[in-house]
Amino acid sequence: MALPSSGQITFNQVNVELDNTATAQVGLNDSAVRGLFGKSSGQISMSDGYGKSTVPTVIASGTGKNNFGATVNSGDVAIFYNGRMTRPPSPSSGMVLPSGFTMVDTVNASVQWNTGDPNWYEGVICGYKLMGGGETSFQGDASLSNGAWSIIRMPGGAMSSLSHFGTVVSTNRNVHINFSATSNLNTLRLVGSGGYNAGSTFGGIPSGAVVLVNSLRGPRATMGAAFYNSAYTSGTGFQIFGGGFKKAAIGFSLQGS
Repeated sequence: MALPSSGQITFNQVNVELDNTATAQVGLNDSAVRGLFGKSSGQISMSDGYGKSTVPTVIASGTGKNNFGATVNSGDVAIFYNGRMTRPPSPSSGMVLPSGFTMVDTVNASVQWNTGDPNWYEGVICGYKLMGGGETSFQGDASLSNGAWSIIRMPGGAMSSLSHFGTVVSTNRNVHINFSATSNLNTLRLVGSGGYNAGSTFGGIPSGAVVLVNSLRGPRATMGAAFYNSAYTSGTGFQIFGGGFKKAAIGFSLQGS
């Protein structure tokens, strides 16, 4: 449930949105409130909370460079996973991200995907971008048609900066992403794999997590996105199963302000 988009906002409503008790002590300068209102510093008022929610919203998702089919605002967040089959294994060749993206990592599987053809290896690259607003599609190389992507609006609304952390990679299995708790509501947990991708599932999601993108699969890449700010250290969840072969996979957390 989002806060009202006009009129009065009460602290009771803010508490409910933050999953506090309705009568909990809370103030505008609390870090959780600033995160919800999208005001990390400076002057803040109740009107900054209009329409805000504690849960990110998926504006659009799809594969390749297809038109978004939705209105993209300035400060929305785009995530792109791209993959390919390569020979010989080289993480620097043949995998690209759309124009303007920040790369998180790129990795190749350490074992060939098929014992009958040892020259082929799976690979994946992923990254993110702070959108300027008004975009209708991604720009870049034709190989982007292999990828999977999502555009997400953070709970704090328009983000002015993004940073990634907690990156983990796998060269021969599904990747598991573990992380500490955070009070920043503008945080995403992302996992994906690249290569053959014969099938895919987004697995091991703990109770209380909100799955935003569930196993979105392009021709050569699979991605999933979730919202979960509690600590997660079990080592077995938040994973993408990207098919039955020797997968290349990347997981990371993305935070905005």
